[in-house]
Amino acid sequence: MNQSRRAWLRSLTRTAAGGAVLVVVAAPVAGQGIDCGRLRAQIADLGRGDAGKAAPYLRAAERQRSEINRTLAYSRSIGCDRQQFLFFGSAPPPQCPQINAQISRMEANLQALERTATQAGGGNEEARRDLTLRYNAYCGDGTRMANVAPPRQRGLFDFLFGGDSRQEPQQYERLPLEPPRPAPAEPETSEARGGNKAVCVRTCDGGFFPVSYAAGSQNLDTLGDMCRALCPNVEVALYTYSVSRDIDTAISADGEAYSDLPAAFKYQTSYDPACTCRPPGKTWVETLAEAERMLRTVKTDVIVTPEKAEELSRPKLSASTKPKPSVATAEAKAADPKTAPTSQADDASASEGAAATEVPTASKESAGINVGNASSGSVYGAGQGETREVIGPNGVKRRVRIVAPTL
Repeated sequence: MNQSRRAWLRSLTRTAAGGAVLVVVAAPVAGQGIDCGRLRAQIADLGRGDAGKAAPYLRAAERQRSEINRTLAYSRSIGCDRQQFLFFGSAPPPQCPQINAQISRMEANLQALERTATQAGGGNEEARRDLTLRYNAYCGDGTRMANVAPPRQRGLFDFLFGGDSRQEPQQYERLPLEPPRPAPAEPETSEARGGNKAVCVRTCDGGFFPVSYAAGSQNLDTLGDMCRALCPNVEVALYTYSVSRDIDTAISADGEAYSDLPAAFKYQTSYDPACTCRPPGKTWVETLAEAERMLRTVKTDVIVTPEKAEELSRPKLSASTKPKPSVATAEAKAADPKTAPTSQADDASASEGAAATEVPTASKESAGINVGNASSGSVYGAGQGETREVIGPNGVKRRVRIVAPTL
């Protein structure tokens, strides 16, 4: 009996020893946990990064972004954003495909610069995201274990038979997680602001075409008239917006935004055959006749006809240069009762006669014209008078003979 008991105890001791070895081996494994503090420090380091290394790439990205905006504004100013539907509107200039390809290359380069700046600054988002996931999975929702007392070693019999396995209460320290990064700023909302690009908008489908790239408050009325002349078949309205922005920022002369138009962008999804600028039964030449007239005639221009040209070429006499009646002639006529004026009409005739005497060529005296051997008479010989070479209205030279300088 005693021998069997001793054998059983030896067997139990060997089993217990093996179990103890298992406990000793398993204890470090069970004790190996996630170092939440280290994870948190790594996440913070990735968030800070090195701003000095990223600065050159950020400056290059900003320059690239400015170049993209400048090229976009140029492409829109020459009409690369124009859309042609069937035979309506005009096609973009031939250089637009090359400009659009250049813009695509610059945008790809901008993305590469931004990625490089992120990596150079230590902001490896993928690694930071992985560490954050591990932290949340092993360290709980905003908590981690700190200064945790090691579990009390269980005795042999406690291990074998499930004795008192109570441990000292674990101590937890609540620590805040790394504050989340601020969300990227939302893109600026598109506001209707107007600009110097004027477009004519069809109110029936929202379609539009450019009218001017130099619109201003001083010419909006003229541009509005031109808009209606270019599209006389349907109701149209003049809108303006910046050449560097889109049509959804355009406003009308009344201050209404294009996006508030009931038919805004309708032309992109449907086609209305009645919503066309050309009236039925008319050609485009007939339709645009009024617009052609407006282009030829501007309100500030003066149409010069041959009669108007002759009128403008005449010298204008001021009050000081108008001929005055001769005082001596007037006194002589007043002293002579036969020639004295008897009425107001006679006074006017006398004044006109006196004024005529002041005209240089009204008398027989020469006014600087060499009349040669010609004198006053009704018949002149072939050799009389002065012969001159003059240029006629048609530009042809001819010879003329002057025989009557008083005419």
